[in-house]
Amino acid sequence: MKYVVSAPVADFTGKIGSVMVVDGKAEVDTSKHIAEYGYFRSAGYQLDLLGESDDTTTEAASSEDEPPKPYAGKPEWVAWAVKQGADPDAAKAASKPELIDQYGPK
Repeated sequence: MKYVVSAPVADFTGKIGSVMVVDGKAEVDTSKHIAEYGYFRSAGYQLDLLGESDDTTTEAASSEDEPPKPYAGKPEWVAWAVKQGADPDAAKAASKPELIDQYGPK
């Protein structure tokens, strides 16, 4: 199962285990990060299940003209960069931090 994690400190950026938290948000997959998930639960982080409600779909549809959140996966950032005019091969070859720097919010 995948969750969006919200840190108690909204502007926290850093690694917790192998999960990168950016501006207080991260995505955690329990099949890969079970220890981190356990920590998040015990430490009071908000955990919202991804893909279980229509709210996620509505948010994605309403933000088509906005860049992905920093904690979104690289495929979302590649798609956004291509939508902004990037060469698809160059976007795939770029790292996620490079895509965020070039195509993220200014």
